[in-house]
Amino acid sequence: MIPPVRARLSLSKIFPAVLFFGLLAMTARPAVDPDLWWHLRTGQWIMETGHIPHVDPFSFTRAGNPWVAHEWLSEVTFYEIWKYSGEAGLIIFSAIVTTAGFMLLYLRSLGKASWTAAVVTLGALASAPTWGVRPQMFTFALASLLLWLLESGGEKPCLLLWIPPLFLLWLNLHAGFAFGPVLLVAFCLGLIAESAIGENAMDQNTPPAVPRTAGPNGVRRAGAFEPQRGAALSLSAGCFCVRQECAPSSSNGSRLIFINCIICHCS
Repeated sequence: MIPPVRARLSLSKIFPAVLFFGLLAMTARPAVDPDLWWHLRTGQWIMETGHIPHVDPFSFTRAGNPWVAHEWLSEVTFYEIWKYSGEAGLIIFSAIVTTAGFMLLYLRSLGKASWTAAVVTLGALASAPTWGVRPQMFTFALASLLLWLLESGGEKPCLLLWIPPLFLLWLNLHAGFAFGPVLLVAFCLGLIAESAIGENAMDQNTPPAVPRTAGPNGVRRAGAFEPQRGAALSLSAGCFCVRQECAPSSSNGSRLIFINCIICHCS
C-alpha cells in the first residue's frame, strides 16, 4: 500500500505532466492562418536585406507607403523555423508557446492539482478559437510570464529585473505588448486593495486550526483549495484572446480587458 504522503507527491507530479502533454496536443493546430504567408514573406525579406521594412515593399496599391512592422521579430522567427523544419516545425513551436502560457497559469494557481488542472483546461477551451501559428500567441505567453514575475517578485525581488527585458522582447513580437502596462496597473490596484482590506479580514475567515502562509498576495491558508483562481486566470485569458479576435476595434474591448485583468489578480 502506498503511503498517503507519497501518493500525494506522485499526484502533484503527474497532473502537471498530464496537463502539459494534453495542452500540447490540444494546441497543435494546422498552420492555416490567412496572415501566415505575409509573416513568412516579411521574415524572408528581413533576413535577405538585413533591415526592418519601414515602407510597404509588397503590395501594388500601397507600395512605398509608410509601414510599421511591429511584429518583425515574430516574422523572422516564423520564417527561420519554416525554412529549416517546414510547416510541422511551425505547428510544434506555436503549440509549445501556447502551452507555456497555460502552464504558467497553472503554476500561479493554488489548490488541489486535479481541480486546478481541470479549470486551466476549461480556460484553454475558452481560448481555443484563437490558437494557431500567430504572433498573438507570444502575447498570451508573455502576459502569463509577466504575471508570474510580478507575483514571484514578492518573495524574490530580483525577478522583477526581468520585466524591462520582457517588455523589450514583447514589443518587437506583437502589438499586444500594450496589454502589459494594463496588467501592471491592475496588479498594483490589487496590491492597494489588499493593503486597504488588511490581513485582519482574512484572518477572521481563516479557521484557527488551519496554518497560514504568507505570500506576495497576503496571508493564505496552507493547502487551501482555491481552484477559482486558476479558473479566473484561464477564462479571463480566453476572453481576452476571443475579444481580440472578434472585435478588436470596439471601444468595449479595453473595458473588458481591464475587467479581466482585475479578475486575474484579485480572484
